[in-house]
Amino acid sequence: MGWNKEEEVERNPERETMCPSPRRFWEILKTECAGLLVVNALFVAVCIPVATIPAAVFALNRTVREALDDKPVRAGDFLRHFQERWGAAWGAFLLTAFPLSAAGYGARFYIGFAGENWLFYLPFMLCATVFIIVLLSSVYLYRLLANGRSLSRETVRLAVLLSIGRPMRAVLAAAWYWTPPLIGLLWFPLSLAFMLLVGFSIPCLLGNLVLRKVLILDEEIIEK
Repeated sequence: MGWNKEEEVERNPERETMCPSPRRFWEILKTECAGLLVVNALFVAVCIPVATIPAAVFALNRTVREALDDKPVRAGDFLRHFQERWGAAWGAFLLTAFPLSAAGYGARFYIGFAGENWLFYLPFMLCATVFIIVLLSSVYLYRLLANGRSLSRETVRLAVLLSIGRPMRAVLAAAWYWTPPLIGLLWFPLSLAFMLLVGFSIPCLLGNLVLRKVLILDEEIIEK
């Protein structure tokens, strides 16, 4: 069966906007700057209760993901995504938070005894490996959910496979996702304006741009 461009574009609209990431970033920023500012402020507001953070993170990823398909960035769409996928967002959070916490604690525990007995390096390396794989998988998992996938075993499996097969993309995306907000928190309250206006939406956009080609091309390869 030959490749049908119209069918592929309908399934993956990002193929129509697969220009180099820097160029695509400036295109979106030029047309959706106001929307990104509003959504960023709304994201900060809905995160205040703390329990809403997983749903807010999903909604921000989904809203920014739609911007890659040339859809306008609107506060109403952000709130709709925030309400619709509450369960999936919390499920993704729990699937990553518990293994990360357990593996991180295990790595710290075993490294404390490794100096006395080298055999403790073995469980330390196991815990460290699990920690890294789960951390990188979480980057792909949230992006796959933002693509419209359900939180299923297949989605989790795909996120893990992508983290193993394309780890550097996940590292770069995670750096864009979390470095600017962490810098903002370290400089708070001097960074208050930055955090309210662009501290989350712009890093999220950059992270999504890093992952978009990998997710479109590698999903097809893995699923075949």
